[in-house]
Amino acid sequence: MRNSAKIREQLGEVFSELIPLRNNRPEKGWIRSIREALGMSGRQLAERIKVEASRIPEMEKAEAYGNITLKSLRRADEAVECELVYAFVPQSTLETSMCAQADKVAKQNLKTVTHTMRLEDQGLSEKEDAKQLKNWVDELVKDPPRWLWDTK
Repeated sequence: MRNSAKIREQLGEVFSELIPLRNNRPEKGWIRSIREALGMSGRQLAERIKVEASRIPEMEKAEAYGNITLKSLRRADEAVECELVYAFVPQSTLETSMCAQADKVAKQNLKTVTHTMRLEDQGLSEKEDAKQLKNWVDELVKDPPRWLWDTK
């Protein structure tokens, strides 16, 4: 887990190049769009993939609806001389996600500790609470415990 900050940094560099591709899938899907751009018929694609011609519209429809398998996509990408690129592209940065989760966990912990301390008449000021929260978040991000993501 100690290398997670370095891994987040390295992935962040990769993701920055992929972000423009997010949500840019053609409406008809990649298979049909590329096939049509190449002037390839469904029958020709079927021959290249070695499936029945009736399978091509099914594949194209499945891809457009997000129900296609990676195996089928790989078969199609080879047939149209493309390369399937499979990636998760975060909605924000991994660092932002990590900080948000650490903040959530730290706030829950602070709430419990603050409640107990106030019952014992040892409560901290809002400024001290904020400082403690920041320290916990920084610590959780720096060296994330295995249980950090147990909380939704």
